[in-house]
Amino acid sequence: MGITRLRRAQRGASRVHAVVGRHQEYQQHGTSAWQTCSARTWARVKQRVAEGRWEVTASTWVEGDKNPASGEILCRHLLYTRRFFADELGLAPDDVRIDWSPDTFGHAWTVPTIMTAGGVTRYYCHRAGYGPWLFRWEAKDGARMLVFDDCRRGYNCM
Repeated sequence: MGITRLRRAQRGASRVHAVVGRHQEYQQHGTSAWQTCSARTWARVKQRVAEGRWEVTASTWVEGDKNPASGEILCRHLLYTRRFFADELGLAPDDVRIDWSPDTFGHAWTVPTIMTAGGVTRYYCHRAGYGPWLFRWEAKDGARMLVFDDCRRGYNCM
């Protein structure tokens, strides 16, 4: 992560924590590797997760492309992220059942098989095309997950 992006992430996380601190009803979700910001910010994220006011909405460390990566890489990515969530945040696989992939340029046909084997039941994407916005994606082996395609509402899809 470049220094400029790191500083932006730090400022963004600090602002979110300020809002969450002032408004008890407010909840935040996070999809990125927030602990890269600073020790103080990471401690706050961990506190908010423990309070139930920060929802982790990504089953993988980064929102990587699912098409060129091998099945083994996707499995390891999911496994290591799950292990990290358990160790750092006390989250079990059932606590994070969504894969957040808003900017991926590929969706291999094996994604439902790999993700459901890792406990993922829902998939958020943004560039899957102009098909239905909510559907069940079924792999050749019968593995299925619910998909929300946000393409109609966002950039590059107007």
